[in-house]
Amino acid sequence: MPRIEDAPVVAGSDQAQLLGKAPARCGSILLVDDDPEVRSALADMLRARGHRVIEAENGTHALLELERSDVELMLLDFAMPGMNGAEVAAEALNLRPELRLVFVTGYADSEAIDRAVAGRVHVLKKPVTANELFTVIEQHLP
Repeated sequence: MPRIEDAPVVAGSDQAQLLGKAPARCGSILLVDDDPEVRSALADMLRARGHRVIEAENGTHALLELERSDVELMLLDFAMPGMNGAEVAAEALNLRPELRLVFVTGYADSEAIDRAVAGRVHVLKKPVTANELFTVIEQHLP
């Protein structure tokens, strides 16, 4: 199973304190991952940092959420059943060209991602530390 390193699991404000100070800019993030455990862990970490998180378990659900929600950044996996992350990203950019995209993936072939979205994304390779994730997300929020 993919893992996010350095992410202690504790409750409430203790978790926020262990994960570092809240960012200067909190954002609205659409999190797309078919693995419920990974999605839940990432969502908890992001919420502990003050971000608003909408979760989607697949590409179809993500695109529906994107149409009805005001999100600034999409955080997604590549390898998912049905639509892969690159296909989801390409459709998302058709709907919202200004949307910022960050992949968190164990998928080795980032060329497929580049072909689908013409280099308009940042790719983090799993495993990724919480600090790496937060840094990239905060750099990509408008």
